[in-house]
Amino acid sequence: IHVHDWLTIRAGIEAKRVTGLPLFVHIHATEYDRAGEKRGNPAVREIEYMGLHMADHVFAVSERTKKTLIREYDVPTDKITVTSNMMEIPVELVNEAHETYVYIQKMRSIGYKVVVNAGRMTVQKGIYHLLQAARKVVDKEPRTLFLMVGGGEQIPELIEEAATLGLAGNVIFTGRVEGIGKQWRDAFRAADVFIMPSVSEPMGLAPYEAISYGSPAIISKQSGIAEVLQKVLKVDYWDVDKMADQICGVTRESNLRQEL
Repeated sequence: IHVHDWLTIRAGIEAKRVTGLPLFVHIHATEYDRAGEKRGNPAVREIEYMGLHMADHVFAVSERTKKTLIREYDVPTDKITVTSNMMEIPVELVNEAHETYVYIQKMRSIGYKVVVNAGRMTVQKGIYHLLQAARKVVDKEPRTLFLMVGGGEQIPELIEEAATLGLAGNVIFTGRVEGIGKQWRDAFRAADVFIMPSVSEPMGLAPYEAISYGSPAIISKQSGIAEVLQKVLKVDYWDVDKMADQICGVTRESNLRQEL
């Protein structure tokens, strides 16, 4: 019996009780991660803890996640196997035309640079820190746009924060975008650089997609994918000065962008 994350753990435990078959719990993200390295919802934490200890074996998507399970959930080291997520994007999707962000493409044609973030707008994803970095970038390079792709409960707060920082003309929020749709893929094609500033990211597949569609990537050191991707720039999510410097470096230097 193979279950994935807290949503299916209780069903897995019951299936194990009924059948006597071994239970494998596969962890893609914990409540600790989703809450931005805080305890989060106690009911969810209890389900996770129960499932992890009743499991015969546990799969974690990264070494980072494995360490979290050991430290936060008391799971024995020898009970966990790390199995990093991967993805293969069909060549026909890589080569399709960019049709979605006409305004962004127009702005690029007159010299604007575009920084893209794609994912859920939640505390886990570190968007507040990205907005702080964006203010520093725009101070140096006013012709820079930040395209924020995705939905989430933080969007109203983030829009207000962008306005407070004087970034209303530089930051664009798309709202919810289907993760397998063309609007999602075209966001990566629109990017001069993709950035994932997550506070706590068990794995994080969006940088794979960004690179596949032709964008260099900046990722937080607090992400599982930082263990796998080497030809990217890495930054602590809280270091907004370095984050801004890396964004400016990639958008200014075409040679660096091409090398990445």
